[in-house]
Amino acid sequence: MIDEDIKSIFRTFDGFMDDDFDERSFISIWPIEKMISNLDRRRLPLVCFADGSFSAVIFEVDMSSRHSPVTERFTGKLLAETYLAFWQNLLADQYKF
Repeated sequence: MIDEDIKSIFRTFDGFMDDDFDERSFISIWPIEKMISNLDRRRLPLVCFADGSFSAVIFEVDMSSRHSPVTERFTGKLLAETYLAFWQNLLADQYKF
């Protein structure tokens, strides 16, 4: 079951086009097609959904969890307790990568 916040966000915004990125954070949010094409079935229910263009940070969301926490793929660092909180922090310029 996918968290309702994730469904709502993707109904409104399906990622950046053509490898564009947020100019403040240098983070590129992937469209659903890129998420699916980069799916690593060995890591399910974790799904990559974004990357940082300069530091090669890759973000994952846990699709099996009720709140869908967001972590950094290679370090496992928890970035936000929920997918919605990740977006709120990102838009408030709370991340420094």
